[in-house]
Amino acid sequence: MLNAHAVEAALNAIGAKSANFSIRHDGIIAAAEQKFPIIWSFAASIQEYPGNLPVLGETPANDSDVQDSLLILGGIPAQAVIGGISVLTDLNPWVVSIHLISSMAIICLAVLLLWRIYVEPRPAVGGPAAVLAWATFAAAWLVLYVGTVVTGAGPHAGDPNAPRNGLSALQFSQLHADLVCLFIGLTIGLLVLAYTFKAPTAVRRAIWVLFAVELSQGAIGWVQYFTHLPIVLVMFHMLGAALTAAAVTWVLLAVTRPPNDGSVTVE
Repeated sequence: MLNAHAVEAALNAIGAKSANFSIRHDGIIAAAEQKFPIIWSFAASIQEYPGNLPVLGETPANDSDVQDSLLILGGIPAQAVIGGISVLTDLNPWVVSIHLISSMAIICLAVLLLWRIYVEPRPAVGGPAAVLAWATFAAAWLVLYVGTVVTGAGPHAGDPNAPRNGLSALQFSQLHADLVCLFIGLTIGLLVLAYTFKAPTAVRRAIWVLFAVELSQGAIGWVQYFTHLPIVLVMFHMLGAALTAAAVTWVLLAVTRPPNDGSVTVE
């Protein structure tokens, strides 16, 4: 028969080891969260994904929402493959260009998904404003792509030994600037139409946000060109490219599928 004192000692030992494990576990978690905040945040979001994302949580998902989600999810490993190819090709500027454009496409898909989740659905509308919105969207993509060509001809390759595309940075910078002027002009046209036909406040706000991003991007591009491309400004210019992709997608959706109540509701 077991001695009562022996049983009590064994239970105390188990409790002490459990407490030590809990302390070590908490310490490991804290260290991981401190040293790898981005990775840890991503892992935490994946763990809570079904409950936090309305598509898979509270709001019933439709086929379009699921397709957008899967495209975004599939785009991440696809980007990893493209990134690996860019490394294997010694940062070939044409491959790096595809890498950045793919990132912009994922951003546009994410904006589309958010729009479908949070904005009250409405059938697509046509007319001059819709045509102009699509033209603005196309111009934005031309600006983004030619911008990658300019980068491929410039000095910032990510590695001193990386090849350049051999094109004239001066000529393609001029083409890039011309396309930016076209892009801004089309956006101004959208603003004029929005106020002429008394578009909803949400539509006008979206266009103004895009216009502000364009002006900021233009100012950064102008300054970086005449200051011989300091790396800090180039980094901000790339951030601005991502904001441009998001803003122009939101404008396209706001113009072609304006919300019923004239506002965008985000919970």
